[in-house]
Amino acid sequence: MRGVVQDFATAERLAFAVQSAECDVEHVRASIVRVLEEVPARTRTDHAAPPDGALELLRFDAVQVPTGLVAHDPEEMMDLLARSDRTTWFHHLIEEDWFRPGPAPIIEWMRAAGDHRLGELLEREGMSGRSVDQIRARALGRWRRSRLGTRVMQAGEGDADSRREETREAAGKLARRLVRKARP
Repeated sequence: MRGVVQDFATAERLAFAVQSAECDVEHVRASIVRVLEEVPARTRTDHAAPPDGALELLRFDAVQVPTGLVAHDPEEMMDLLARSDRTTWFHHLIEEDWFRPGPAPIIEWMRAAGDHRLGELLEREGMSGRSVDQIRARALGRWRRSRLGTRVMQAGEGDADSRREETREAAGKLARRLVRKARP
């Protein structure tokens, strides 16, 4: 609406209507139609579309595709998500909210498995309005940072010298990463 039709006021009202509507398709559709019906007649003629350019709301059917991947605990789930692409993240954290009210099944599963913190993290990121890539990067970054202490403690299986060397290596990786992020 803003970019193609150049109707900034209607675009803003549409954005507000979508954000404030309940998270199901029918409520969002009703909010969009209500805003479009309230557009003044003069604005409609100023920004009229060609006769074959009518608004068509899309319909979709979900098709589940089994991957054969199974997680037995939240850590395994996050490992699998870390190796998953953006479509998996989109489906589990954004798209599933449209199918039914309440938290997405992956979030409920995390909580039922005893990791409320990860469930909250995924829920917060899914509702943030960020892009899927940003959601993925932020969630994985926070999850990895939360595990850093455990990983350092588990780093050394063996004698004291190998544990010390592995701890130095892990600390060095962290320091290099922090320096890279601090550079403009």
